[in-house]
Amino acid sequence: MNLIELFNNTLISKNGLLKASILTVPSRCFNESEILQSSSLLEALKIKKPIITIRAHHLWDDIARVIFYSEWSEKVSSDSDQDSHVSIIPRGGHLFIEELIYGKHVIIENSPLSMESLANLVNSATGVGLGAYIGFIIGGNTTLLLLTVPAGMVICGSAAGLSRALEKGLEKRLMKLLVDTDQNEKRSKNKEGIRKIRIKKDRS
Repeated sequence: MNLIELFNNTLISKNGLLKASILTVPSRCFNESEILQSSSLLEALKIKKPIITIRAHHLWDDIARVIFYSEWSEKVSSDSDQDSHVSIIPRGGHLFIEELIYGKHVIIENSPLSMESLANLVNSATGVGLGAYIGFIIGGNTTLLLLTVPAGMVICGSAAGLSRALEKGLEKRLMKLLVDTDQNEKRSKNKEGIRKIRIKKDRS
C-alpha cells in the first residue's frame, strides 16, 4: 500500500522559549514530482510575493527572519543582495539559529532515513528545482522558508508560524498535491456501481 509520509521535526530551546519546526515532504509523495522543478509549486501553495531567494552568505539573517518574525513585514526587501539584519534577537537566539542551520535536523527519506542540515540543503538546492526561498503564505500571515531538493520539499518556520499556516489552508493546498484524487473518484464510482447492482438485485 502506497502511503503519504510527512516528516515533522520540532526543535525547542532548553528554556522552552524558542521553537522551530521543519516539515519534509518526500518527492515520491507528490502526484507529479515535476512540480518541484516548477514555479507552479509556489502558485499551488499560494506563496505570495515578494519572494526572497536565499543565498548562502545571507542564510543566518534569512533563517532568523523566518523564526523571529512570525508576521510578514513590508520592510523586508525582495532584493536578496541587499544586506539584511535582524536587530532584535531574544536571549539564546543566536545559538539557536546556529544549531538550526548547521545541525543535522532535517529528516530526509533515504534507506534508511537520514538527517541533513539546512545549510547543506540550501547549498545543494542551488540550480536544482526551484531552489530556496522565503515566502509569505497567504491566509496565515506567516513567513516560511521553502526549499526544493531532489529528495523532496522542505518547509521551515517558527513552530507557531508553521502550525498556523497549516491550519489556515497550507495543509489543504499541500494535500491537493499529494492525494490521488483520480483514484478516489474511481473508488467512488465503483462503490456507486456496486450499490446500483445491489439495488437491482433487491428489486428483482
